Amino acid sequence: MYLDESKLVWAAALVADVDPDELLARVDVAALATIVADVDEAIGPIDAAARLLVRVVRDRPFLTGNAAIGWLAAVEVLAAAGWRVSVHRARVLRLCGDIREGVLSDADAAAVLGRWVVEDGRACPACGRRVYTRDAAAGWRLMPGGSRFELTARCAFEHGRHDRSGRSVVSPGYYRVEPRRQVLARGACGSFLVTGDRTNVVVSPFCDDPPIVRVVEVDEVRPGDLVGRWDRLVERSSTLGFVPANEARPDESGCVDLGRLRRALRDSRPHGAVAAGGDVAPCPVGVL
Repeated sequence: MYLDESKLVWAAALVADVDPDELLARVDVAALATIVADVDEAIGPIDAAARLLVRVVRDRPFLTGNAAIGWLAAVEVLAAAGWRVSVHRARVLRLCGDIREGVLSDADAAAVLGRWVVEDGRACPACGRRVYTRDAAAGWRLMPGGSRFELTARCAFEHGRHDRSGRSVVSPGYYRVEPRRQVLARGACGSFLVTGDRTNVVVSPFCDDPPIVRVVEVDEVRPGDLVGRWDRLVERSSTLGFVPANEARPDESGCVDLGRLRRALRDSRPHGAVAAGGDVAPCPVGVL
């Protein structure tokens, strides 16, 4: 049901600036029920709004202000479906006049409304979902030059299908629970070995100020590689990236948060590996 008799009476009370109970005593409720029943047979909200506008303007169920009442009720039907009307008031008056004179049919009125309606809110640049649908005024007062970032962050808040940067999450409203893996071995220089989802990685100290660690993919562990310093093992492995040491530090139980490490690698700068003379893997986070 797109609307009922009470919503029509409410719209009429707003237009006439009278008490709804007082107005209801002077209205033919049977005529309103006929209009509502006809609108319920519409196909889609635009067709329903057009039928409602045509019936109220032509049948004149209220004593005065039928055009204004019909237009207000039609706009409410469209708003409930997530649409808003963008048109000059002179065109609305012309439309109501043509309906009153019998120039336009239901289909003609629906075609006119279809050219005037736009989706409410603003589109997210990352996924296209509509945001600010319940606060359209705020959506049009965006900071100059920052609309893309604000709309993406707003979509993350309203829909939860991606984060503030536009990166997808697994399910709406919830971020993926990342695995934690136990450290398998530790080297004399502070390096440690941990298993990812697809291969093994070694995290080794690279810089003390600021604390930076190097993350490499280990293809093969030879006898003696895990004894003493792991320099030879690290040098012959593929470098995935350089991240802050706190992003890869094991917790008190000796486990590494792979999700945190994956995000740090995604944001790492490849030129750090080039400067160090290592090979940068084409997809740094694919092995974790």
